[in-house]
Amino acid sequence: MVEPKKTLPDGTKIYSWNNLDDAFNEVEEVDLTVSDLILFLLWCDKDKPIFGNTRLVKEAFVFWNELTQRGYKVEDPHFFPYRYGPYSKFIMATVEDLYFAGFIVIATAAEKRQYVYMLSKKGVEEAENLVKEKIREEDREYFKRKRRSLDKLKPRKLKEWVYQFDKSLTQGKYISRSEIKDKLDLIPWGKLDD
Repeated sequence: MVEPKKTLPDGTKIYSWNNLDDAFNEVEEVDLTVSDLILFLLWCDKDKPIFGNTRLVKEAFVFWNELTQRGYKVEDPHFFPYRYGPYSKFIMATVEDLYFAGFIVIATAAEKRQYVYMLSKKGVEEAENLVKEKIREEDREYFKRKRRSLDKLKPRKLKEWVYQFDKSLTQGKYISRSEIKDKLDLIPWGKLDD
């Protein structure tokens, strides 16, 4: 096994130039990339956009964990504890890549001063192919219901639910640096409509 030269706080590994080829050979195969994760998340309610960066990242966090729990090997989005709970710069960079590739549309909701994310026509086609090839049929409806349930939550309730979700999975690893964790009433686990 090739030892990284350095490991960043989010888990990203940095290798020396001399060991790079060996490190590439050790990369684990995945079923779903972070791009796939985002396309699937948006596909699960393709006629309804996701409003805001916080909601997008929190819902991606839930989908990443639940897909993993269901046996999918999902590329690590490198979530880390941040001001409002789990955050991933990799998720946001991938969203930008998908935007520039024409798979998603990013608009601004001026009255709410936030970004709005949804699949483009090209993105819907790509996501449909992805779902047919990589997502088991029995999981499709489950994740559609999950997305609709998460979308119904107001921003504060979404954060409360994600915090409780994190506590149950990782003993609060991703909420340790949150500025608001002590101000939230955690929703009892399992109370979200599935």
